Amino acid sequence: MRLKLETPVKLRIMDHNDGDIVKLQGILKYKDSTIEQTMRQLQKNPFYYRRYGEPWVNTRLDELRKELYKTLLFQDEQGYFTLPGLREKIEGGYGHVHFTNEVTYPEFKLIPWKKKPPYEPLPYQEEAIAKFLIW
Repeated sequence: MRLKLETPVKLRIMDHNDGDIVKLQGILKYKDSTIEQTMRQLQKNPFYYRRYGEPWVNTRLDELRKELYKTLLFQDEQGYFTLPGLREKIEGGYGHVHFTNEVTYPEFKLIPWKKKPPYEPLPYQEEAIAKFLIW
């Protein structure tokens, strides 16, 4: 399996098989605490039982249980990808994985404040600059 950084926010999973995808889904799985809290509120609040009835509450809880666990492994028309910050977690689960970076970063330009101003600084400004450069 290979990991390819396509953009600064997309880490593409390359040369994988079905077993790799199942293992990745396990590695990148998390519990959505918002849904967990909603389930607790739904179970403890008698308003829902009185207003909608117990069958509705149980159906809603079943729907929420299906959404409780999510994964950070995404799929698009080109295949599977995830977030670049998860690279170390993936490598930890697989050992060494071949990684390539295909992002082209822009060339740095001169910083505008490095230019000397067209006027001379006042004496207290020169003193402040000198103290700043020493510090």
